[in-house]
Amino acid sequence: MISWNETTILNVAEMDSQHQRLFTLVTNLHQAMASSQGADNVSRALEELVAFTQLHFATEEALMTRYAYPEYETHKQEHEHLLQDVGQLLQRFRDGDVLIPFAIELDLEAWALRHIESRDKQLALFLNSKGVF
Repeated sequence: MISWNETTILNVAEMDSQHQRLFTLVTNLHQAMASSQGADNVSRALEELVAFTQLHFATEEALMTRYAYPEYETHKQEHEHLLQDVGQLLQRFRDGDVLIPFAIELDLEAWALRHIESRDKQLALFLNSKGVF
C-alpha cells in the first residue's frame, strides 16, 4: 500500500497536502475493493480518485506556469500520459470490467511514488528556490 511519509514530503505546502490527499484516496479505493462494499462504492472511490488526480495535476501545472518552470512540458506530458491511461481504464470499468479498479490502484501507486520522487522533487526544489514553500 502507498503511504504518506517523510520521503514524499516536498516542502511545498499545496503539493504536499494534495499528495497526502491522493494517498488517502488510493487507500480508500483499496479499502472499498477489499471490503466488498459493492460496485457503487468502488465506482465512487475510483471516480473521486481520478477527479482529484486531475485537479492535482492542474494545480502543479499552474505552479509551473506561474514560476516559469523550465521542465514544464516534460512534466505536463507525464501528467497527460497517466490521465490518458487511467481514463481508458476507467472506461473499461464503466463497461463492466470489475478488475480495473485494482489495475488503476496499482498504476497510480507505482506512478505516484516514481513521479513524486523524481519529477515532483525537481519541481519542488525549483519552487523552493523561488521562495515557494
